[in-house]
Amino acid sequence: MKKIATVCLSVFFAACTFFGMSGCGNAPGEADLPGYITERDESKEFKIGSWVGVQNFVVTLNSDKEVVLGTAREMTDEEFLYQYQVFKESGIGVMYPGEWKCSVSDGGPYSGSYTNDAKFIRRMLDAAEAVGVKQLIRDYTLNGILKNSQITDEEAVAAAREAVSYYIDEPALFGHLIEDEPILSEMPESRLALKRYKMAFPELTGLVNLCPIIGQAKDFTDENWDETQCTAYEYYIDSFLEDNDFTDYVSYDHYPLFGSNDTGRTSLEPTFLYAMDIVGRRAKASGKEMWTYLQSIGYGAVNRIPVSVGDISFQAYSFMAYGGKMISWFCYWSPVRFDGLTHFTEAMIELDGTKTAVYDYVRTVNEEIRSFDDIYLNFEWEGVMTKIGRENKMMENDNFAYIENTVLKSHERISELSCEQDTLVGVFKDGDGRDGFMIVNFTDPGENLGSEVSVTFNDAEFAVVVQNGQMQTATLDDGRLELALDVGDGAFVIPLNGK
Repeated sequence: MKKIATVCLSVFFAACTFFGMSGCGNAPGEADLPGYITERDESKEFKIGSWVGVQNFVVTLNSDKEVVLGTAREMTDEEFLYQYQVFKESGIGVMYPGEWKCSVSDGGPYSGSYTNDAKFIRRMLDAAEAVGVKQLIRDYTLNGILKNSQITDEEAVAAAREAVSYYIDEPALFGHLIEDEPILSEMPESRLALKRYKMAFPELTGLVNLCPIIGQAKDFTDENWDETQCTAYEYYIDSFLEDNDFTDYVSYDHYPLFGSNDTGRTSLEPTFLYAMDIVGRRAKASGKEMWTYLQSIGYGAVNRIPVSVGDISFQAYSFMAYGGKMISWFCYWSPVRFDGLTHFTEAMIELDGTKTAVYDYVRTVNEEIRSFDDIYLNFEWEGVMTKIGRENKMMENDNFAYIENTVLKSHERISELSCEQDTLVGVFKDGDGRDGFMIVNFTDPGENLGSEVSVTFNDAEFAVVVQNGQMQTATLDDGRLELALDVGDGAFVIPLNGK
């Protein structure tokens, strides 16, 4: 995708409306293009991961998508390797282990600690290396050692290295999941484990993924919490970041697509942007990357299954507008339909190993991200702007309301912004002071609303625009750029002058 996008810059397209832009009239070579556009850097990649990877077992489903009892079997080596190739083709680069253990006798997958099995760990790492992806491991033995406060750091490090010695040098190893969604009372042992992990394996990633903002305040606070100074979630995030020199990220999850696939009624979880705002600003202040898990499945009574590319792109581009550096999709392989607590729909891959429609949605968006990730990664996030669309009769947006006190009210490079639908604008600067903007159609993708957006830039004759995986240089008329943003669509824009 990067090579294709680069070729697009060397060719003038007269029909610029194909790219949703107006104002193209001169060859793109007249713009003073930065070096990271004229010479693309393949080594810079936006990180894309997943939750629930390829399973060791596969089952048969009936016409109602229910597991046929007694059909569970271990995949052959050829089948297992094929599933890793399918994973690679999805555009995801880091696989979480297949956590669902499967009983051959009852034919049903169930939650277990199969990821701790030495044979399965080697099988995952060998397959990942063969197809060229990275593998995250959840090794419960390792985690128990790292969290053990009864031994010294030196003892823990030595024991940890010994416990994973049989696979620690595998080239496909990305790192280890230490903890998922620890509440505040569990933070001390998670922080201890991460500190020791960095001491033992400085080149790998020890991952603690934090709770979503929709948790209970009691899980985020303690007796020292001062509610006049911050929210409970801010206190929780701060507790992870305090004196934290053992991670280069802050990771959390949040799944915004609400509604019913049966009734067609949809909505957005109202604190989707608020969580990004809290985590993103703290990540920036501490010099860390912001990572997240986004929704590629339906679950429970509220979260609907994605039904379009727009459902996926809406989440991804909103996160990138906040300067995010890693997206992991929840989930890749389908969990069991009911794990004793939560009901799930199918994810990107069904329990029988077949692709679902969601697989294609996610793959499409991953390819779009890959088409300009090396350009995006040259920029540092500075903040966001919001704009209520003129077709929003209520003139309000719950997500915007939560962040109204922290958004940028204006930008020196933008003299005018108008839009049909509500719009989120991420604000960036590259190392040479150039401005960049991630412009997102921020309406519930379930409403199927496209948007015409007009931006007038100060001191700009051209704009490089990346949209739908394609890149073009537009000639601006008095600084004005017009974009046609489809459902959930986003465009990365770099205003430029001529040579």
